[in-house]
Amino acid sequence: MVVATPCPLLIGIPVAIISSISLAARRAIIVRDPSALETADTCRTPIFDKTGTLTYDAPKLVEQLYTDPDRGGEILSLVGGLERYSKHPLAQAIITASNASEGATHVVSEINEPPGRGLRGIVNGHAVEVTSRKKLLIQQPEVESQLPPQAGGLECVILVNERYVATYRFRNTPRSDGASFIGHLLPKHGISRTMMVSGDRESEVRYLAEQVGIADVYFSQSPEQKLAIVNSESAKANTIFVGDGINDAPALMAATVGIAFS
Repeated sequence: MVVATPCPLLIGIPVAIISSISLAARRAIIVRDPSALETADTCRTPIFDKTGTLTYDAPKLVEQLYTDPDRGGEILSLVGGLERYSKHPLAQAIITASNASEGATHVVSEINEPPGRGLRGIVNGHAVEVTSRKKLLIQQPEVESQLPPQAGGLECVILVNERYVATYRFRNTPRSDGASFIGHLLPKHGISRTMMVSGDRESEVRYLAEQVGIADVYFSQSPEQKLAIVNSESAKANTIFVGDGINDAPALMAATVGIAFS
């Protein structure tokens, strides 16, 4: 038996993939692995990080609460100096506020930013740490009475020379097309389940999830916990993970298709 295949059929798939990559590139989308274009259609569970993916990656510093208000400008300038070397989504909001206050520029002699563990460094001779309320209370449970009540939105706490000195609060704005995008996944792509997995606090994660229409949420997740969730979901069905930060790298690699959002 002799089977002849027309040439157009042989080159049809490669041409379609190359055209798709070219079209994506014109829209600032870089496809590292062309096979992802074929695999994505088999995925039934998209998992979204929150900040920078379903929100605009431009949170604003909306409130500064200090244990000593007279030192507010000094502390903001110290933290702003340290955040200039960070890639965290909240860093630019602090830098913008510090620049607006026209505080002094400080020398950073040491910096350390382990994934999921906050930011530490030596600024103008002071040990400065930017971390979360949860991690602070693990290290120093006695300071709980000094902390302001929790509120909606994002927050970080500031330590100078290992002493709690401030709480900064931020707000993210949901992307204008986020809800319509999530809404069209089920009827258009056969998606059976959408999830949001974030390292942020419960109040902020649930607030955004309600805005865009995602019911299945995980909050306060470390990079290791995000990876475990992706592995668990991938064992049930092919997954897509959408993230934008270095903390998301393990989860992006573990998902059937990883989308790094910038």
